[in-house]
Amino acid sequence: MPASILYNLPNLRALFPQVLSRKFFSHAPKSINDLPLEILGIIFLETFESCGKRDFTPRLTPYFSPECPLDPFYLGQVCRLWRHVSFLTRKLWTHITIVHPKPIHLARAKMWVERAGNYPIDIIVCQSDNPSEEEYDTTESLLADVFRIPELWRKVEFYFNGRIPRMFVPRLAAIATSEISQLDAACVALRSLLDVSLHHEKWEALCVDEIWRLLQDIPSLTTLQWQASYTPGTRLSSGIQILDLYSPIGVDEFLNQFCSAVNLQALVIRDLSESTSLTDMPEHAWLSVWNAPQIVFPHLHTLEITTVLEIRQTLGWLVLPSLSCLKLAGTGISHDNHQDVIGLFRRSLCKLSTFYLECPGLAEDEIITWMDMPQLCDIHSLTLLAVDITDIVLLALSRPALHGSQACYFKKLKHLVIGTCSPQIDDGNLLRMVGSRFWTVPSVLGQDLPGTELETATIAVMDKTSELVAYQGMLNKCGKAIPGSSKSLTFI
Repeated sequence: MPASILYNLPNLRALFPQVLSRKFFSHAPKSINDLPLEILGIIFLETFESCGKRDFTPRLTPYFSPECPLDPFYLGQVCRLWRHVSFLTRKLWTHITIVHPKPIHLARAKMWVERAGNYPIDIIVCQSDNPSEEEYDTTESLLADVFRIPELWRKVEFYFNGRIPRMFVPRLAAIATSEISQLDAACVALRSLLDVSLHHEKWEALCVDEIWRLLQDIPSLTTLQWQASYTPGTRLSSGIQILDLYSPIGVDEFLNQFCSAVNLQALVIRDLSESTSLTDMPEHAWLSVWNAPQIVFPHLHTLEITTVLEIRQTLGWLVLPSLSCLKLAGTGISHDNHQDVIGLFRRSLCKLSTFYLECPGLAEDEIITWMDMPQLCDIHSLTLLAVDITDIVLLALSRPALHGSQACYFKKLKHLVIGTCSPQIDDGNLLRMVGSRFWTVPSVLGQDLPGTELETATIAVMDKTSELVAYQGMLNKCGKAIPGSSKSLTFI
């Protein structure tokens, strides 16, 4: 830890040029302990944030676990001054992660939360795959004694295996009824209910329904990730802006539950399938794919759907005027659906910048048909997975296009990801496409539209030949040599 702190000392003047100028010091500080306590606290915060982003998960730091050597308690082991400053720097203690809860965590976790004072805290609690009774009891104690002020929860992630802790529902209820709720983002993973094929008791389903309902009642909640074996029937809160849904949801349920979420900005549905609800739909549920009106999400900019169902049943009802990122995946996506996507674009009058297509079995001529959609001509990012990438497709992707109906496809493309290419492709065609995209000649496309060059490309190949390895190394080396360039090519 001292080494991490001292590592940042050369950057102090860059971080705090005014504070550390000679206007504030009669002489330059000789050691870190000569700095004002406020500056020392800021250095501690900067160190934890940079180390967390460099070495650990970027979501929340520090990481409270015996396996991780980085937490604020180590600051107090350096000297009395550092212990004093770390205690006063409340923000150091506002992120806590507990993996596989054990009794030895309780005392330090309680001290940790107390040192955060009245600052909002970010919490991650992750149980093991097969929790013991000791782990269940520790989780209960954490919710009952350590995280006992839910009004201070800001971002939380709870990954429960087996039975749901008894204190979890009361804590959510306290937030839902509080006038000072600060909970902005929540991830709730009820892993014991992830397998819909297993038999679940009625009380388990009712408990899950209650958790979902309480989450919708929290007025401050804007981001929700939900993992369970089904999606309860309560309508989505109008305050939710980002929803990541791991649980299956039927088309009818989707139309009923999300139609009121007019503030949605990003929606990820990872399993659009037949109805899987374990409880009855609410009385107000009346929509179906046969009588649903068009549903407008005026602020939705990202839509990601993975489905085994015919996607036409869903896309046909949506109007998304702010849509800029569309991701479609699953066996429910077929060649014929490109007309449904065109219909969505025409109704929405949106401008797409990112397009992701994972469609198993899509043939080369069908890929070209998708590429011909005029709404895709200005996208900046393209991902093609589980489709048949042949020489014909590579020729169409070249600049200028050597196949297809357009002089150049995707004139503004900056990021390209291609799934496994056909084993029969010619490496020359692949390298020709890559080279024409990374190093373009604007005059080829006409003087009215300067060429946009690729910044990144990731391409999966069956055989990573020496020619591909050499070209990758050459291009990346050239990219590094150009000031301000971010060019990067990866063959995998």
